Amino acid sequence: MRKVRTFWELILENFEDRILQILIAAAIVSLLVGVIQNGLSGLIEGVSILISIVIIVSVTSVNNWIKER
Repeated sequence: MRKVRTFWELILENFEDRILQILIAAAIVSLLVGVIQNGLSGLIEGVSILISIVIIVSVTSVNNWIKER
């Protein structure tokens, strides 16, 4: 019998992707550099990358969850 994975497991599985890990590292670096150089207004690029990561993970997890049902 096949084990049904929870939605949380599907979300965590996405973070094993090397490209996503690179995007997370880029977001952290962008946040740090932006804040150091421009103060709080330097958060825009890093937050934009983080928002795109959330969208990617959400869409991929929902698609995988639907496929497994």
